[in-house]
Amino acid sequence: MVNFKKLRFTTYYLISALLISGCSSISSNLNSIIGDDTFPNFPDPQVTTYILDLSASTNSISQLTALNSGIEEFISGKAFGDPFSKPQLPPLSLSMQFITLKSGSAPRFPLVSAESSKELYNFLLKNQTNLDQAIPLWNGFIRARTNVYDSKLYLDSNCIDLVVSQFGPQALSKIVLTEPAAIICRDAKKTSTNLDYLNKFQSETKLPMGSDVFGAIQIAIKNMKKASDQYGDIEITIAIASDLVDEDPKKDFIQRIQGKNQDACKLGEEFSKNDFGSDSPLRGYNFILVGVGNTTYDFIEKNQKFWNCYFTSAGADVEEVSDLAGY
Repeated sequence: MVNFKKLRFTTYYLISALLISGCSSISSNLNSIIGDDTFPNFPDPQVTTYILDLSASTNSISQLTALNSGIEEFISGKAFGDPFSKPQLPPLSLSMQFITLKSGSAPRFPLVSAESSKELYNFLLKNQTNLDQAIPLWNGFIRARTNVYDSKLYLDSNCIDLVVSQFGPQALSKIVLTEPAAIICRDAKKTSTNLDYLNKFQSETKLPMGSDVFGAIQIAIKNMKKASDQYGDIEITIAIASDLVDEDPKKDFIQRIQGKNQDACKLGEEFSKNDFGSDSPLRGYNFILVGVGNTTYDFIEKNQKFWNCYFTSAGADVEEVSDLAGY
């Protein structure tokens, strides 16, 4: 049953508020009375780098599949995240690099970038969409990105028009929607191109195999700092699929860790201080270690202790796992 007394009071309050405050504050008064339709902030991107050890396998895709990495999850439309869900889902970035004899000479492959998600979010802000418009449109972005990649529509000269049609009925005009459609076509094509480069690299690489582990880690950290400069606050994950036995003679890792009565943790702290200093510069970094114990060397336990202390001494969080699922 309708409470007419309450309804009359609400109507009177609305009219009074508008008369008192004037037209300029109509929106703010309505929001304070019937609820706030606040546009959410863009969530912090989750930036991930996979480091694969080519001394064990040159087929990086097969290696990732064997490790249950969920790489398909990264390159689908879900990588856009969802700023409107509760809780919010962060946009994803994924790059891949390798441990070789000289890791600095191995290419890096950026497979997915959170930049496209940020561009789509800014499009919604620019066009002053409200939540009722933004939520179904964002779902359309995710759906279209998945379909464009899976169906290879990015190769079609009419990709933009095809993507607009996949958004479904929307409040914005088709002409306006060509902007996010172009972003999605470009994003899917970039992922496909870099995956092709990755496949070509692993099948044709002539780089000398070896284990410059420290060099690969330094490169990954350097790239993460660039990502932080680009996006601001980010969630950082560096997942390393390797036994982490460094063979660079300059580091003399193998001989030192096998030293008689050598404390592996103290050695890790020493290496960490030399590489990063003592101000915990890796605070906020998450290192996921896969396969540290899968080595032909006979110092598995020492190796595990070394790397845990190496990273935690610099302020990072470390986790050892059996595969890369969820990372």
